[in-house]
Amino acid sequence: GTMEVDGSLDLDQTEAAVTEYFAPVLKEARHVTGSERAAMRRAENAEEYRGTITLLKSMGDNAPQNPPPVDFACECETLGCRATVSLDPSQYRSPVLAH
Repeated sequence: GTMEVDGSLDLDQTEAAVTEYFAPVLKEARHVTGSERAAMRRAENAEEYRGTITLLKSMGDNAPQNPPPVDFACECETLGCRATVSLDPSQYRSPVLAH
């Protein structure tokens, strides 16, 4: 569903309205397990790594000798974990764990 927000409510009122509007959908939502979360983050990180390496290779001789670090998501099983680990692309190995 879609909910139109026109700015007439303050932040708390908007949050309450959105929570109420989407409550039925969220009630029926399937919750992800910790191991599923870890698997999703592993897949995301692997794709981030592949994209970074592809970009660097496409730059040929213009690629930086020391590429900037890439932020990879923590692959732990803790639901709600938003930690990241900054790594030189050559240091990427799964699992990436921030803690």
